[in-house]
Amino acid sequence: MDVHRLLLEMPVWAYFVVAPLFTVANLVIASALVNALKRRTPRIQEDPPEAAKTKNVGLTLAVNYTLLAGFAGATLYGMAHLPNVSWNQVTLLNTVVAAALVLLGNDLLYYSYHRLMHTDFFWYRLHYIHHEATSPGGLRDTFYEHPLDFFVGTLCAVLPLAVVPIHVSAAVTCLFLQTFLAVAYHSGHEIRVPVIFTARRHDDHHRYYRGNYAQNFALVDILFGTVIRARAVPDDTGSDDDRKVSAGSAG
Repeated sequence: MDVHRLLLEMPVWAYFVVAPLFTVANLVIASALVNALKRRTPRIQEDPPEAAKTKNVGLTLAVNYTLLAGFAGATLYGMAHLPNVSWNQVTLLNTVVAAALVLLGNDLLYYSYHRLMHTDFFWYRLHYIHHEATSPGGLRDTFYEHPLDFFVGTLCAVLPLAVVPIHVSAAVTCLFLQTFLAVAYHSGHEIRVPVIFTARRHDDHHRYYRGNYAQNFALVDILFGTVIRARAVPDDTGSDDDRKVSAGSAG
């Protein structure tokens, strides 16, 4: 069966029926993998403070999942129709290299947007909601954010797929990796892949409210000097238990 031809023949509304089913499967698989890893890894913060949610959690999550379903439909339509997405020839450039460029593009876009969200104007109107979880602990904390914040953040993830020449299999892989990393970063557990990523990076971002702004990996934060470097600093009593943070020029 020619899946590409089938997609091209589908009416536009059908994309918004079919694609959310794949999104649900994507979330279920990513969550299952993260939960399996959580059973094998320690918590990052042993006694995290309670996260007092100030917004209607159920409604906020429902709106964001609806937005995610809409993005899924638009993304599937784009993968079927955009000229930069290949459905035939598989090469090193349109798979491995393309996937790396998409993930890096996501990081560059999201880093810029995320830094903006940490300015006073946007923080107090939008972004503080997501930071009400000072130590995220699961799927709910991953998607608990202001819908406008969620919309733009998700847009940063899918826009590179409309520009980078990429094979459809690599595009689907990127979408899964972005979902998995987002859930893993908000797991509250020390999930890590040596050199590539660690959940502690984003947990520290929630803990200290600044630094580690990139979505997927540390490279962009390293380039702009915003990696969180926590260190023990003696307090007035001489104890070194208090942790301070330096995040370069982070604001």
